Amino acid sequence: MTLLYAFITRSIFAKFIFQNWIGLISFYAVTYACLAISFLNAFGYDGVFIYTPKKLFDILAVFFVITVGLCIKGDMYDLIYYGLALLLPFAVGQDIRKSSFFAKFFVVMGLFFAFGCILNVLFPSEFKAVFVPMFSQSGQASLASVEEISGTSTYFAGFTSQVGYTSFYLALGIGAVFCFREVFFKQVWIFMIGGMLAGVLLTGKRGPIVFLMAALSAVYFIDGYGVERVIRVLQIVGALVVGFVMLAIIANATQLDGIMRIYEAVLDLITSGSVEDAGREQLKRQAMYYFELRPIFGIGWNNFKDVYYTRGTYVHCIYIQLLCETGLVGFCIFMAFFGSRLFHTIALVMRSRKNGVTLESQFISFSLFVQLYFLLYGITGNPLYDIEETILYFFAVGISYIPLESEQLTPDDKSPNRRRSIYERSHTNLSIRS
Repeated sequence: MTLLYAFITRSIFAKFIFQNWIGLISFYAVTYACLAISFLNAFGYDGVFIYTPKKLFDILAVFFVITVGLCIKGDMYDLIYYGLALLLPFAVGQDIRKSSFFAKFFVVMGLFFAFGCILNVLFPSEFKAVFVPMFSQSGQASLASVEEISGTSTYFAGFTSQVGYTSFYLALGIGAVFCFREVFFKQVWIFMIGGMLAGVLLTGKRGPIVFLMAALSAVYFIDGYGVERVIRVLQIVGALVVGFVMLAIIANATQLDGIMRIYEAVLDLITSGSVEDAGREQLKRQAMYYFELRPIFGIGWNNFKDVYYTRGTYVHCIYIQLLCETGLVGFCIFMAFFGSRLFHTIALVMRSRKNGVTLESQFISFSLFVQLYFLLYGITGNPLYDIEETILYFFAVGISYIPLESEQLTPDDKSPNRRRSIYERSHTNLSIRS
């Protein structure tokens, strides 16, 4: 239900599911009840399941930083939403890597949002006549503001209220197809990725397309084994060159402002090593000014856009915003959490691939992809401050917490009778989550 919340809150379904406060509160109540049960069950596996005190303390440290930051701000409201994300890893059971449901779930959602973008560009008038009224009032305002700021209507949000969310969901759908291609999508995976890439281009978002390519390249390289990685480096370089050429052809052929914007940004990145954006540089300088005023604990969680009310927006770099809002203490705790999860997942990928391609190994690769994309996107975006995207990151963290199946038993537990006993006990506890 938490994942469902992350996907529908910015989609056309939000108006139907969250029509009033009663529906919203009921959804939260049921979701929190399920998460609370999962949290309690996560520690009832007789040492076989995923959690150790260290992993619990990692989550508690992040929770502490957010709570203190909200106290400094004087508004605890956001804790309702972050609670969903922080409890989610405890709901990720060890049997998840044996199921194809979540792999296909992410792909279906990606294809859904890609279809929305393509439908939007093919039939713009009909799309607005039918779908815009289905969005919430804030959703309509977001769609209008995108057109007003850009001066054009060629940034296509599809079935979500903002192009940023659309590009994020599409990126995760592409990552799911790529990571599970050898198990589920052997024949058609490249066509599925092509359709979703078309959706990303139609959003006109520059950062997501660059960071998506970077995350896919890193996963593909790490996924290799031994000398194979040398060959993969050459394949990655070749794929990126072909991709840039195709982007140039598509941009010049369509002349859509959003796609041209992406092409020009990529071209600037290649030729000069950076993409100039005076507006965002101003935000970063202002954030560092606030950090210098309160360097230890910061100005308060998610408080930058309220303090700097002349712009009323995020810093568009989660790392600088963390420095500004949580100070050195919060920044170091978050960096330690991000880094420890990322390097642990990389180690899991390398160990799992030694046993060949399995559903388990591809789930770990998908976890690595989501973490990489989230952290890279955080350089120019706000994923940590968009709770829907944070929920998806912590879902990936939950997958990374589970040890490899071959490592879940101690030497004393490897007898057939002991293994069967553990499985039966775990299966009984897991049944409540299904």
